[in-house]
Amino acid sequence: MTAKAAEKKDVRRKDLIEATISAIAHNGFARTTLADVAAAAGLSRGIVNFYFESKDDLFLETLRYLAEEYAGLIRAAVDAAGSDPAARVVAFIDADLNPRVWNLDRIAAWVAFLAESKSHPDYREICRRYDVASAEELSNQIELLILRSGRPSSDGVVIARCLSAMQQGFWYDLLFYGESYDHAFVRGALVDYLARVMPESFDSYRRAPAQRPTLSVYTAGGADDALPRELPLTALPGDPLPEPPATGSTLAGGVKTLPAWTYKNDEFYQLETEHIFDTHWQVVCHLNDVKKAGDYATLDLATRRVAVIRDKAGDVRAFHNVCRHRAARLCPGKHGNHRFNIVCPYHGWSYNFDGTLRAMSEGHTFPEIDTDKFGLWEIDTEIWNGFVFVRLKNDDGPSVEQIMAPYAEELAPYRFAEMEPIGPIWTGPVVNTDWKNTMDNYLEGYHINPGHPGLFRMFGNSYVTEANEHGTGRAFSVLKDEPSSVWAEGLYMKLLPSFDHLPEERQRAWVYYSLFPNMAFDVYPDQVTVFHVMPIAPGKSQVVGGAYALPDARREVKACRWLSNRINHQVWLEDNELTDLVQEGLQSGPYTTGYFSEKEVCLARFHQNIRARLPVATLDRVPHEGNVADVNAQLSRRLAEAAE
Repeated sequence: MTAKAAEKKDVRRKDLIEATISAIAHNGFARTTLADVAAAAGLSRGIVNFYFESKDDLFLETLRYLAEEYAGLIRAAVDAAGSDPAARVVAFIDADLNPRVWNLDRIAAWVAFLAESKSHPDYREICRRYDVASAEELSNQIELLILRSGRPSSDGVVIARCLSAMQQGFWYDLLFYGESYDHAFVRGALVDYLARVMPESFDSYRRAPAQRPTLSVYTAGGADDALPRELPLTALPGDPLPEPPATGSTLAGGVKTLPAWTYKNDEFYQLETEHIFDTHWQVVCHLNDVKKAGDYATLDLATRRVAVIRDKAGDVRAFHNVCRHRAARLCPGKHGNHRFNIVCPYHGWSYNFDGTLRAMSEGHTFPEIDTDKFGLWEIDTEIWNGFVFVRLKNDDGPSVEQIMAPYAEELAPYRFAEMEPIGPIWTGPVVNTDWKNTMDNYLEGYHINPGHPGLFRMFGNSYVTEANEHGTGRAFSVLKDEPSSVWAEGLYMKLLPSFDHLPEERQRAWVYYSLFPNMAFDVYPDQVTVFHVMPIAPGKSQVVGGAYALPDARREVKACRWLSNRINHQVWLEDNELTDLVQEGLQSGPYTTGYFSEKEVCLARFHQNIRARLPVATLDRVPHEGNVADVNAQLSRRLAEAAE
C-alpha cells in the first residue's frame, strides 16, 4: 500500500470513528447501528464493513481513539507547562476543558462506554488505564508540591482524587445542562478548590471570579405568581439565592423566552400533558350547549378524552370519555345527544347519564364485577358564569372563580350566564405549529401593526396588555372614530350599535382575556368567542372554540356578528402565516432563546408559568434523549430544597 493510500485509509477510519461518537451521543449505545454510523458519516453501510469487521470492532476502536485523544491532549499541555508542578496541574485542568474533549458528543460517548465497561472487559481495561494514568499524573505533581509545604504525604492522593471527582462532576453537568454551561466558571471553581487546600501553591493562579452559571428557575408559594430566581447550577448547601427582580415593567425585559427545543420535543410534550394540562381548568362548553338530558359536549386535550353530559336530574357532569370495558370512545364528535343512556359502540355496554354502569352485554360471560364501582371515571367540574370547566387532576390549585376574580366586576355586565350559542362548537384544521407558539402569538399585541393591518386600521395603537395573577392576562383595545377604508372593517365600525347592558367604555371595546395554559375569551360588544389552542402532538396544534351572545334580533347586530367573524377569519389566516414562520425558525438550528419587549408582558408571564411547572425549560439546550423527565425531576427537587 502506498503512503498516500495508507493516509487516505487512516482519514476514512477517523471519519467513521467521529461518526460513531456522534451516533452514540445522539442514539445511545444500544440503539446505535452500523447504518446509523454510515448515515452520520455520509457513507454506505458497505464502506463501514470494509474498514471495520464488526460493530464490536468499530466500538472498541472508537473507545481507544477517545482515550488516546484525551491522554494526548493532557501530555501535550502538561509538557508545555514546564517543570513547575503547580503550572503542570493547572495545565492539566485547562487540557481537561479543551473544547476538543469538553463537548456534549464526546462526553456523552465516553459516559456510554463507562456504563458498558462492567460487561465488556476490553472497555473496562481501557477506561482503567486512562483513569490510573490521569490520577498518577495529578497525584505525582501534587506530591511534589506537598514536599515543599511539609504536609503529610498521604494528602496528595486525597487532593488529586477530589480534584478528579470535581472534574468528572462538571463533565456530567455539561451533559445535563448543555454547551451553554459556563467554561470560565468551571475552570475558576477547580483552581479555587486547589487554592483553598494549597494556597501557597495555587493562590497565584486564581483569576477574577467568573460568574456562576445559572438556571432561570421559579420559586414561590404559588407558581403562577413566581418571578425568576437565579439558582446556581453548582449551588452548595447554604448558598444564598439572589433576590428576585422587582415586579412591574421590568418583568418582560428580565426574562428570556422559552428555548426553541421545547416547541417540538416528544418528552417535553409528555411532561406538559402531565404537569400542565392535567392540573389546569379547561372550558368544555356552556350550560346552554347541553340543555336537555343526554346532551353532551366533548373535549380532546392531548391524549385525554373528556365528555360533559346533562343527566336526568338536570345536573351537568363530566367523565373520561372512555368505556370501562375496553376504552372505546363513548361520545362521538364535539357535541350530540344520547337519547336514553350512553351506549358503547364497540360491545354495547351502557351507562346512565350520571355515569353509573347500567348494563353489560352478555354480562354472564364476565367474572363477578361490582357494577356500583365500575361506572365512568368522573372529573372535577366548575360552572363559572354559565361556562362548564373541567380539571383532570386536582392539585389543590385555585378555582376558576378565584382565577378570574380580578376581572369579575368588569365582566359582570356582559351576562355570560344568559348567553346562548350562536353556532356549533367548531374545530380548526390541525396545523404544524406547537400550541405554545400559537399562544405566544395570541398573548402579545406587539405584532399588530406589521402583522395585522386590518386590526391596526380599526384600533391603531390602542392595545394595552396586562398580566395578572394565576396566569390570567388581558388585552384592551378601542375602535377608532374614523372608520377603516376596507369595507368589512369600516362597515362594522359604522353599524355597531349601542348595548344598554354595557358601560360606556365597553361599547366599542374588543377585550381579550387569557387563561393559563391555553384558553381565551375574546369579548366583543356583540358576542364572546371562547377557544382553546389544543395540543395535538409535539409541534402540532388545533384551535377549538365556540361563539355565544345574548339574544338580540336587531339586524345591525346580526350584520356586525357576521362582519366580526369575517374580520377575525382574516386575522386567523395572518396569524397562521406568522406562527408558521416562527415554528420554522425555532427548528432551524441557530436560535435558542430571545428577550421580551415591555409590550409582551403577558407572554413573559406565560413563559414564566411554564418554567415554574417544568424547570427543565430553563435549559437552553435539550438534555440527551430519554433524560428530559429525569432532569426535570432533579431540577424540581432542587427548587423544592431551595424554597425551604
